[in-house]
Amino acid sequence: MAASGCKWLQKFKVVASGCKWLQVVASSCKWLQVVASGCKWLQVVSGGCKWLQVVASGCKWLQVVASGCKWLQVVASCCKLLQVVARDCIWLQVVASGCKWLQVVASGCKWLQVVASGCI
Repeated sequence: MAASGCKWLQKFKVVASGCKWLQVVASSCKWLQVVASGCKWLQVVSGGCKWLQVVASGCKWLQVVASGCKWLQVVASCCKLLQVVARDCIWLQVVASGCKWLQVVASGCKWLQVVASGCI
């Protein structure tokens, strides 16, 4: 876990429980929150992001890569391998529950919402 240039360090929050191999890299980010429980290999990489939230529970291999976007939210529960890559995005939301393998790649978009539940 590394944080560089975080201006609101009191808002910088990472909570992990039972995780094996957690990597969070944040650079010049305002208000980052990562909550993970019981998942194996979680990676969150951020750029100049303002307000990033990742919540994961019981999933294996979650990857979120964000660059320059404002307000990105990823909520995943019990899914295996969720990948979200966003660039220059304003307000991206991905909510997935119980699905195996979901990939969202968005570049330069404003407002994208993906909701998936119980899908394979």
